[in-house]
Amino acid sequence: MIRKILAFSLVLVLVGMGSMAVLAQTHKDSTQLFRVPITKETGQWKVVLGDVEKYESKMAKPQKGVYDMYSLNVTNIGKRVYNVKIEGFRNEPNSVTKHGLFKMEVPKELRDVKDVSKYEHGHEFLQNNFPVSVNANEIEVVITWKEDIKGRDYKQTLYFIKK
Repeated sequence: MIRKILAFSLVLVLVGMGSMAVLAQTHKDSTQLFRVPITKETGQWKVVLGDVEKYESKMAKPQKGVYDMYSLNVTNIGKRVYNVKIEGFRNEPNSVTKHGLFKMEVPKELRDVKDVSKYEHGHEFLQNNFPVSVNANEIEVVITWKEDIKGRDYKQTLYFIKK
């Protein structure tokens, strides 16, 4: 009988410790502003806001209470496009001005070179490591492109809102 009580008590302790570990993990993750990964899709683009996969030695790292680090993966899920430009911005409380986070685009001197500025279905753009202030509650991703190298400009804006 005593063995059964001790075994039951041990099970309760182990289950309690496991629950505390889960709560600790949840609390750790809750300090990050945006619950990632977050995926947004349009007819042309799939955009994934996520954690930084791997920190290289010279990469910026998050600073608690100052900024968190994120990655952005943009995939062309639509038709072939040209001269893609992707920009990221964050808001700042009590300001109408947005702060730039990153910009990815074809260099100006290569924009008219059809094979260089062409992005087929499945092409990916990766911004692996960018900081976002802990005061921000919104990330705006603006994607512009052309359907033909000399054609009209198109734009889509996606918003990632703080949890």
